[in-house]
Amino acid sequence: MRSLPFPSLPALAADLVNLRWNRVKDGAAFLPPLAGLAAFAVALGLVGRHSDRIRDKAGPESLRIGALLLVGGLCVLFYVKGLVRMSTSHVTLAIVPAFLVVCMVWQWTTGHRLVQALALGLFLAVGLVCVDPARIVGRTLLSNLRWMSRPGQVASECGSHPGTDRVGCFRLAPDQREAIRFVRERTDPDERIFVGLTRHDRIVFNDVLFYFASGRLSATKWHHFDPGLQTTLAIQSEMVSELEHARPRLIVLNSEWEDLREPNQSAESSGVTILDEYIRTHYVRAATFGGYQIYLLRRSDREGIDRDRLRDRPGVAGTSAIGGGLTSLSRRGWARRDRVPVADSGHMSSGRRSPLSAVYAETDGPLVPQRANTLADCRECPRLSSGQRSPIARES
Repeated sequence: MRSLPFPSLPALAADLVNLRWNRVKDGAAFLPPLAGLAAFAVALGLVGRHSDRIRDKAGPESLRIGALLLVGGLCVLFYVKGLVRMSTSHVTLAIVPAFLVVCMVWQWTTGHRLVQALALGLFLAVGLVCVDPARIVGRTLLSNLRWMSRPGQVASECGSHPGTDRVGCFRLAPDQREAIRFVRERTDPDERIFVGLTRHDRIVFNDVLFYFASGRLSATKWHHFDPGLQTTLAIQSEMVSELEHARPRLIVLNSEWEDLREPNQSAESSGVTILDEYIRTHYVRAATFGGYQIYLLRRSDREGIDRDRLRDRPGVAGTSAIGGGLTSLSRRGWARRDRVPVADSGHMSSGRRSPLSAVYAETDGPLVPQRANTLADCRECPRLSSGQRSPIARES
């Protein structure tokens, strides 16, 4: 499902002629096996030339042959990882011993001009495919060194983002940071959430970091997604069952990779939309931060859970894990506890967290997002039938 094809040699030649270094690096797909073959060939040649001396296992010829076989074997072994998903990043580990092989072949074939010419050509080829990665690594290293040389800036950047302190100095995208802060301010530390995609019939990547950065556990064991797994009927049915059991108040859907298409089967839809249909049925959008959409469990679903908990714990006073800061439980039932302004994506107020009820106005039917000034402005709101209340005004 995730496999990537080998690059085209004519395309690589054209990229090299036009100095498109970001594409020339794809030539790394061919170099490690060549280096491994070169190591085995030279080792075999040394065995033939010095067969009378290799009996001495501590002799220089024996050590050279052993080194060539070892490093050449590492080239081939590390290269196997890239066979599943052929890309520069997946064969990088094989490029390192390939450099060593080329240097050893050059050093230990003195007097054999043809072999040394081949070794030189292979060395240049390895160097060419490393131009763009080396440039990126060098630029990143210099940027990090400049950043570390200014302690004041480091302290301000690492501690200037309340709500995402768990990631320390790790840089998050602004939309991701705001979405994480929104979730943290409106859920309890022991509350579970679900972080998914805007569609689950086709998957490339998903945002697993969101769970750690927000400090919230996943409502389902399937926190990491792969095409061919979470796109199947069996696993989506299991995920829906787990969500139905956990009933997380908040779920986060990310559309960052929705338009990404790789040349493999992950670009094809499985046609399975059970999970997407479940989310559309039981959740309604509360806020949007760029590619991140926050969805809230519909009021009808929350009330069902609340009634079940009341039956299980009659007459117990405390705070609702479903309502969070929204309601408190007493013998008289549910009572509103907080009345706070609505938080929007442009400003996240500090201090006491806003309850989820501040995001939505309550109606006799589905919840209506407060962010819409009128019902016509709310694209995600279902139509209200006659007799249902309009969105309530924001409280100051």
